[in-house]
Amino acid sequence: MADPPKKVTVTYTKETSTVKVVVFHPVANAATHYIKKITIKVDGKEVKTYNETTQDNNKTDTREVVLKGIKPGSIIEVTADCSIMGSKKGKIKVE
Repeated sequence: MADPPKKVTVTYTKETSTVKVVVFHPVANAATHYIKKITIKVDGKEVKTYNETTQDNNKTDTREVVLKGIKPGSIIEVTADCSIMGSKKGKIKVE
């Protein structure tokens, strides 16, 4: 049975300009059923894409990226795509 990602959390640390994405995707085998793509958009513009062939472990996949120039009020939206089926989005508004 294949399940899509359950949850995507997005955080932004202003002091380091770091976006952290945690995708909750419990699987039996992260080598064959994994998050294949993580796309990060800022205010609707794609700024970073990760294409994967496995996920970190059998529960989550985590990525961090430094994105300069993020302003208060910006919307950071992340889409995580499963290698078998489905996707999930998460987003935050930068304070």
